[in-house]
Amino acid sequence: MGLFYYLVMKVILAQIASVVLLFSLVACDLPKYIISGSADMTMKLWRVSDGAVIRTYTGHQENVRVVKVLKDNLRMLTGSWDHTLKLWNITDGKILKTYTGHTDQIFSVQIMPNEDFFFSAGFDKTIRMWNMKTGVVVKMFIGHTAGIRAIKLTPNLKFIVSGAEDNVLKMWNVADGTLVRTFVGHKDLIGSVDITPDGAFAISASLDQTMKLWRLSDGTCIRTYTGHTDWVRTVTLFPDGKQALTSSSDWTIKRWNVDNGTCIQTLKGHTNNVCPVILSPDIEYALSASWDKSIKIWKLADGSCIKTFVGHTERICAITWYSPPAGVIITADHQFFDFTNSLHSQKPVSYTHLRAHETLRYLVCRLLLEKKKQ
Repeated sequence: MGLFYYLVMKVILAQIASVVLLFSLVACDLPKYIISGSADMTMKLWRVSDGAVIRTYTGHQENVRVVKVLKDNLRMLTGSWDHTLKLWNITDGKILKTYTGHTDQIFSVQIMPNEDFFFSAGFDKTIRMWNMKTGVVVKMFIGHTAGIRAIKLTPNLKFIVSGAEDNVLKMWNVADGTLVRTFVGHKDLIGSVDITPDGAFAISASLDQTMKLWRLSDGTCIRTYTGHTDWVRTVTLFPDGKQALTSSSDWTIKRWNVDNGTCIQTLKGHTNNVCPVILSPDIEYALSASWDKSIKIWKLADGSCIKTFVGHTERICAITWYSPPAGVIITADHQFFDFTNSLHSQKPVSYTHLRAHETLRYLVCRLLLEKKKQ
């Protein structure tokens, strides 16, 4: 019985430590974790409270350019310069499926809300629509004359907009793969695109140091935004479409009024190109990653950097917030526990690392039963 009691206490203490970390984050109401992708060919799962790396995922053979978490919060889809996409189990790090077909670097991914299908785009000048389950390419969108760096679905899911190194945006009909419209105006490659929540406009970011706002119905450029002094690498709209965040090779992040084109705020702190920048779910914070190998969390109210994460050995090219599903807790010793698992099942769930013991609830129940017998 000594070993059994030891294991019970080990799990209980780990859970207590997790609760302490959990309460330390209540004040800022941020997601508890971050997942990043890097040119060091890995993804990392970070704990926001203390910056600890919970897990490092390996399997890609080149720069990891895209990380997307699926709705179940147990799986993620990644895209890489090794020409592949991979579906992962987040909790145990196993690769569930590898999607092959692209013949060059992959830069962008969009997932349909039902998660039956997803789109990918890259330097082979194609957009591919995949069946998530079977891994079969069901449709291809061909028309760009240079590598595609960005794709974005419209809110009604009828169209997908792409930006490429041929300096143009293109809008495609998702149903039949036909080209609807080409948007001409940028003087250099387009690396990022976002769509307003009403689906009426697209905003693009370019190596020509500008962003442009386009009316999707007729391709008219409504406004050009200037202020960055180098490549505008990414653009992300706020949920209401009235503001936007951009990241740049001038090492800054800027916040913009979309309607009048003014720069509202500039965030400084990175020491190299800033690549992805995304908003927190409550729109109070921004998360950025850089070629300086760091990730930063910014408080938008005052522009302060409240936390920096360091651990990758090469530039960071992809980031996303992550929250485990209800019932799953990551403990202080970096284990995943599933509290939704049946107490009567004596088998650990497939995505945990539990070998000597099952979930905390199961162990406590066993402890109580043993005491009752005594």
